Amino acid sequence: SSDALVHEMVYFILGEQQEPEKLMDINRHPLRHRLIEHCDHISDEISIMTLRMFEHLLQKPDEHILYNLVLRNLEERNYTEYKPPCQEDKDMVENGQIPGAMYVTF
Repeated sequence: SSDALVHEMVYFILGEQQEPEKLMDINRHPLRHRLIEHCDHISDEISIMTLRMFEHLLQKPDEHILYNLVLRNLEERNYTEYKPPCQEDKDMVENGQIPGAMYVTF
């Protein structure tokens, strides 16, 4: 199926890692690192095509893509924080969603 093909291609391009990224991880999956480097290539055409590829990947409803390219880097840098909801947050919830909040769906 096309979902299985996308899944295999994603793991080929990005690797299987989801844990926070470290400098030594570059050698574990050099293709991913090389593609990230190409986003700032001397050739504008190569940069644009690489950025388009990442844009298309991020538009796929695949948890691994989001984790591998975005979330694993946010966790390590403490950009994410878990706060239990307080009563004020509970009062703001309408129809199961907080007004003005952005949601990521998988």
